[in-house]
Amino acid sequence: MKEKVHVGIDPGRYGCIAIIRKEADAIFIDYSVTHIDELRDLMWTYDIQMAVIERPFSMPRQSTKSAMVQGQLYGELLGALKMARLPFLDIRPQEWQKGYGCPTDRKARKLNLIEIADNLGKNADIRAFGKFKGASGERFERTSGRADAYLIGLYGISRGL
Repeated sequence: MKEKVHVGIDPGRYGCIAIIRKEADAIFIDYSVTHIDELRDLMWTYDIQMAVIERPFSMPRQSTKSAMVQGQLYGELLGALKMARLPFLDIRPQEWQKGYGCPTDRKARKLNLIEIADNLGKNADIRAFGKFKGASGERFERTSGRADAYLIGLYGISRGL
């Protein structure tokens, strides 16, 4: 019998998939490590109750290439969810972030979300990439991707999805 889980997906460049198990424990799949085929195979491993994926949008100063990469990841992930016939919901960032009282400044918001995810996910390895200085750099972005994916998944659980 497969383990029942919920999934949170942040499709950004440093995005992540959080597979949330009992007791808010989570397994993280970071995009730099895993390809879409492995993600698809993992989806067959668990009894996924619901997947919640963040709908990407382009930022005013975001490059065309960056927007395309994000859109491609989002499309691949949606395709994998649909091919596996998994129930999913795609939501805007503002939707799931609203409940966490996030600041409007991007860096402050990301630091706030990391802290919230760290506190809620006592059994989840949110900070696996180690310490980071300030709100920039790859370690920060990867940690932020994990935190976002985890909180997106918890948002789905809290909504009874």
